[in-house]
Amino acid sequence: MEDFALTHEQQELASKNHNLIYRFAQAKEINVEEFYDVLAIALCKAAKAYDQSRGLRFSTLAFRCMRNEYNMYWRHELNNQHIPPGSIVSYNTLISNKSDENSQ
Repeated sequence: MEDFALTHEQQELASKNHNLIYRFAQAKEINVEEFYDVLAIALCKAAKAYDQSRGLRFSTLAFRCMRNEYNMYWRHELNNQHIPPGSIVSYNTLISNKSDENSQ
């Protein structure tokens, strides 16, 4: 597992831009209380990856990271949905109807 510890400068960058979490949630119309942890992790990842010499604003990188984390969260949730075994019916299964049996 990679080391995810932030340097002092990265911590300050994330702290100074903490409001981006709320701005992102408002822009995407999502419940900040429900997704705060997902967005905060993304903000920390953005602080870790930010390189000022590339000419990209931190807010742009942070929004991209938050969008990616939010989308990954939902992909993970959708992949973990399970259909109960008794709910699956094969096309080859003969389904009888009691009213059909009485008419014969």
